Amino acid sequence: MPRYFFHTLQGRPFPDRDGEELASPAAAHRAAVRILGEILRDGAADFWDEGPFSLVCVDDEGALVTGLTAHQTTIEDSERTLALLRLDGA
Repeated sequence: MPRYFFHTLQGRPFPDRDGEELASPAAAHRAAVRILGEILRDGAADFWDEGPFSLVCVDDEGALVTGLTAHQTTIEDSERTLALLRLDGA
């Protein structure tokens, strides 16, 4: 099985030197979402003080598979989102 690496960046890089064997790029994408979710859940108290958090997944040849970034939105962006939700009857 191919090996995928999940490198992260939040202020400084955290390279994944071990990687994980997964069946396909689709499985690597699902793993990236899971990993990001776990990081956000486990480090939620400190997360927002550090700025955007990025995760990049590459295969064993260094080709990009997927990238994800989590960041806190501004009050204005959140208010626009809330207004759009209200338009849909929420």
